[in-house]
Amino acid sequence: MSAALKAGWPVELKGLCAYLPYQLRPRASGRLGKCPSRWAGGRLYPVSFQATVHHLRFAEALALWQTGRADGIGFVLDERTPVVGGQPLCVLDLDDVIVDGQLLPSAAALVDELQTYTEVSVSGAGLHLLAAGTVASGTRRGKVDDLPVELITSGFLAISGVRWPETPAGIALRPAELAQVRGELDPGSPPPCFRPAARPVTDVLSALLGQRNGVKVCRLLIDGDTSGYPSPSEAVFAAARLIAWRTRDTGVIEALLRESPLYASRWERPVAAGRTWITHTVHRALSADFEGGET
Repeated sequence: MSAALKAGWPVELKGLCAYLPYQLRPRASGRLGKCPSRWAGGRLYPVSFQATVHHLRFAEALALWQTGRADGIGFVLDERTPVVGGQPLCVLDLDDVIVDGQLLPSAAALVDELQTYTEVSVSGAGLHLLAAGTVASGTRRGKVDDLPVELITSGFLAISGVRWPETPAGIALRPAELAQVRGELDPGSPPPCFRPAARPVTDVLSALLGQRNGVKVCRLLIDGDTSGYPSPSEAVFAAARLIAWRTRDTGVIEALLRESPLYASRWERPVAAGRTWITHTVHRALSADFEGGET
């Protein structure tokens, strides 16, 4: 697949320093998670995709994969970075839409509408549609004609370069089409608009990923994997406790949680002492009696 990526990945993105290798890490659910990493001392170490100091050029990251030192590579999206026509990159992530080599009709309709670079996901069952355009803040995940769709404007995307047949080789400027998709997503309480983390927050996450229990941190804060916990709330509490080992700053802890895939709109509901649910959870984590250090 590395050969397909070298040949098929859009030229508009190859010149950016926005790539990281990843490791496949088993989750408690039995599925494999893709953990962004850096190569050092003859091995890969988990890192935050937000830590730009570790970002590589396309050729550098690809070489790590081609020489067997990584399981694949990913692209780091940043909504501040223009890619085409002064507009940032947006990815429509469609899961499980390829069945027996054919696209589900609703997915095929989106592909026809956007007419932009479209690749098969690493799993082989989904699609990534890459287009340029600014997406309004608010909900980024929902359904379009009963098709589950996620709009990604900031984050880490594992890439394949395996272009879906008869789709363009380049990234099209599609602000109107993206706005329409955004408008059709199921309404709900919008999450906070993502902004790249401040340096102290990024440093804390990088330090957490470098600990002996970095795999656990990666599963929760990078993959959003809550399997193995009695409930999503228990998983968030566990993540808050993990962060609290590195910092007692409530603002940093809450920021890391909010920027993770764990975020849910229910975090904003008011609870005891006039706090929101997430603020109360952070305070509970800080007051908990910890048993030992890193695991």
